[in-house]
Order: sequence, then C-alpha cells, then structure tokens
Amino acid sequence: MKGWMPMKSLFKKLYKNQKGFAGVASAIGVVLLGFFAFGSMGVVSNTRQEEVDSLNMQRAEFSAAAGMEWAMARINSGLSPNTSGDIMLDHGSFSVTTNDPEVVVVGRSGEAQVTRRFDTIFAGDCLALECTDFSIGGAADPEGKKIMGLSLGNTCALSPVITHLEFNSDPVFANKVKKIKADGEIVWEDDVGICKGEEIDIDDIYLNATNNTVFLDEVEFSNSIVRGSTWYVTATLADGSQVVVSCEDTEEESSGEVVADETPGYEVSGGEISVDPYTEVEFQVLCSEITYGSGGPEIDVKMNVGKDGIYTPPWLFGNQDVDGGEIYVQSGTNTDPATYKVKAKASYYNIWSFTTQSTNTLQVKTLVNGDEPPPLAGYGGQQPVSDCIAPYLDDQTGAVSLLPSQIIMLFELGVNLSTNPGSLAADFQDLVVLVTVNTD
Repeated sequence: MKGWMPMKSLFKKLYKNQKGFAGVASAIGVVLLGFFAFGSMGVVSNTRQEEVDSLNMQRAEFSAAAGMEWAMARINSGLSPNTSGDIMLDHGSFSVTTNDPEVVVVGRSGEAQVTRRFDTIFAGDCLALECTDFSIGGAADPEGKKIMGLSLGNTCALSPVITHLEFNSDPVFANKVKKIKADGEIVWEDDVGICKGEEIDIDDIYLNATNNTVFLDEVEFSNSIVRGSTWYVTATLADGSQVVVSCEDTEEESSGEVVADETPGYEVSGGEISVDPYTEVEFQVLCSEITYGSGGPEIDVKMNVGKDGIYTPPWLFGNQDVDGGEIYVQSGTNTDPATYKVKAKASYYNIWSFTTQSTNTLQVKTLVNGDEPPPLAGYGGQQPVSDCIAPYLDDQTGAVSLLPSQIIMLFELGVNLSTNPGSLAADFQDLVVLVTVNTD
C-alpha cells in the first residue's frame, strides 16, 4: 500500500537521526567542559595573585625593618642615613629620607610598599662651633695671615664627625686658604690654596666623650687678611648636617655688639649673656613666623639654650616646633659666673635646614632698651617684627622699651645671610625671644 515503509528502512532512518543527536550532545558537552575549565583557571589565578601580594607585603615589611636598622647604624656612626635611591636586598629594597628630627624609611617588594618613621638627633644638633678666642695677627702672626681661636665642641651624647669647613667674609675680598691646624695637627694643607668661600675637604675631626672640644689653632691664608671683617665659618658633618657661626674681627668696632650695663650682675655682648652667680634667666618665645616661600606652608622652628657652651637636651619644649608663648627658665643655682646663648633651627623636610646661635650677629639682632627695631616688612605677607614686639615699643618714639634686665633677640632663619646678604626675604621674625635676667 502506498505510504507504508518497511520496518528495515524505518530502523535505518531512526538510527541515522540518533547518530546526529549524539553528535550534537557531544559538542555541547565539550563546550560546557571548556567553560568549567576556564572558570576553574580564574579561581586558581585569583588565589595565586593573593598569595603573591601577601608574600610581597611580608617582604616589604622585612625590607622596611632592615632599612630602619641600617639608618640607625649610620646615624649612630655619625653618618648620613639618606639614600640616593633604593638599596637592593635579596627579595626587596628600601630607601631613607630625613626631615630633622624625623627619619622616613620605605620598604618595597613588587607592588607592595611599607613606610616606617622614627625621630632622631643629628650630629649638627650636638656641635657648638664658636669664636672662643677669635683673633687675627699678633706676635704669633705678624703678617696677619692667620685666623685663630675657633673651637668645635660636642654638646650631647652623639659623636659628631666634621668632614668639611668653609670660610667666608664680609666685606668680600680675594684670598686663599692654604693650611688648617686643629689641636696642633695639620688637618688640611695645599701649597696653591683654595679660594675663600669654597668647601674644604679636611681630615675628619672626631668629637666624643673623651675628646669633646677641638680647637682650630690656625687657618692660614695666602695673603694678609682685611681687618675689621665679619667671618662666617661653616662646618659640615658626616651625616650631612651643617652649623654656621659668625666671628667679628675686634680690631674695629662691631655693629653687632651691644652692652647692657644698667643692671648689675649681667651683661650681653655679641649675643652672649654673662651673669653673676645665683642669677635666674628666663627665655620667652614671643613669636615665630616663617613659611616655605611666600604664603607657603609653615616651617618648623626649634629652640635651645646653652649654658657655658653646653646644650642639654638638644631642643627645648619636647623637641617640638615653637610658635609663641613658650617659656624656659634657667634656675639661679649656679655658684660660679655663667654664660648663656640661644640656638635655633628651622627645617622643612629635606628642602631647607638652617641652624644658628645668638652669637652669629649677622643672623641674630640683639636689642636692649632704647634700640631701634629693624624697619622690615614680614616676608610674603607675614606680620612684621614690629608687630611681634609691639608691647615692648615706645608708643611715641617707636624705640624698644625694656626693663634694664630685659633683652630681645631677633633670629633670621630663612636666609643664609653669609651667602645671600641682600635677600629681601630676611625679616628677622623667624624666632623672637625675650630674655629676662633676675639678679635678686
């Protein structure tokens, strides 16, 4: 009958269709297996990356710890902890930068980074560079070619190492340094000489507990020295810090020297206060106005008082920035006459750092009753020094009005006036200190 299909043919057709279905099923299975495999690979990859990140973080921690140990060893040896780049380790690296008193260590491994910070004291904070018996000429130097009477003193527990010296003068005149002697030994000599104003790489001078003061017996020049000059001596230490002092040639009257003799029991000369036994001295911060650039961020200022050339601790008021209102009292228990100086430091990260003492009469103006305050505007919109000391100015004359027992010290810490004497940024209100001597 038409339309009837034999059983054999029907079986063949069904079998053929079944084979096609199996092929499709197999293909779908392969695709699904591929998706499962790809997903599994993603899970494994993510887990592996987390393990790598965790390992790198551990290595960065270890690198930072190694960097801190390395930096502290350098500081304790009187060397600079700063690195010019990363110091490589087996499984990481570290770098070190400083912003006195803070040391910043960064450990790295792969993409991981760990930062650690700690505070320290730099060797420059412990060095007292002074014009102890400053002189030129005399019987020992009839030609007037030698500077004599400078001293280098250690004022704290560190062991400063002086590596370089530099000599400048005002007014400027041509001359060359030929020889430097310290404690009877030649620490540098050159027959040709090095021009005044250039840094001199001397034999290292070490200061420690058993050798805490070294005298620069003489600094010899190629020609006679112009008399009546102000000299600026810069000492650079192994850790990179610097100390600057100014010394007056006393052959001519120094404009930076004032004497307060109205009150018995003390006098101030060239920024140094000399008192009789049992005299109490109070140091009060009136203000501190200094920024990095016009309208820029504030620069930290620290202060200390040295008695008989010794500063302990390195900085007053917990090693913190001063802004005004801080008071330090030196008790009147001294059984012998004593001398006092004020030291100040301004620092801003690794960009600016400057330390000076009140005996540096180029950087510090010492005022007594009747003196005229400097007519200077505050740099970059800061308050002028006259505003800072307004309570101590005569309303009619504008002159300084102080008790016979009082002194005001004006510090310039934002400009090194030995190298930039004409700077308009010098406003002398970076630190202003009122000193009161109680002789009762």
